[in-house]
Amino acid sequence: MAFALLCSYLEYLVQFPSLIPGVKLGLCNALFIIFLYYEDFSSTLLLSLARILLSSFLFGNWILLFYSLGGSFFGLTAMYLSKSYKKFSHYGVSMMGSVFFQIGQILVAMQLLHNTHLIFYLTFLLPTGMCAGLLVAYIVQPLLKKELLLCLFSSDPT
Repeated sequence: MAFALLCSYLEYLVQFPSLIPGVKLGLCNALFIIFLYYEDFSSTLLLSLARILLSSFLFGNWILLFYSLGGSFFGLTAMYLSKSYKKFSHYGVSMMGSVFFQIGQILVAMQLLHNTHLIFYLTFLLPTGMCAGLLVAYIVQPLLKKELLLCLFSSDPT
């Protein structure tokens, strides 16, 4: 949980240089990918929900809570389904999570703002989401192979 909040705080402090407003790297996705590979979906979803609630309270505002909830639900569901399909590497899982996170956020924005034209914003967001997903997967790749993570996520206390 502490690492998830740290990632949220870093993303809050360091704005990703982009011409497109709202573009972020998605550092928390790295943690959620690792969790999906070593834990179950419900634990990952619970961690995500706790992170969203705490980080919205600590670093953001309550309107961002709705965007984060929508994006996380879509992103985590897409990551879980693509991982379960077993045809995607962790790169594909990460990209699916990033892209569907953005789709979820746009759908929430369309609902809250009563503006269906926001769907066109995805033409700019999706390519950046795919790049961010690739970068996050690259960061996660060595961690998925480490014995340390197996020990951390092992249910055996020995």
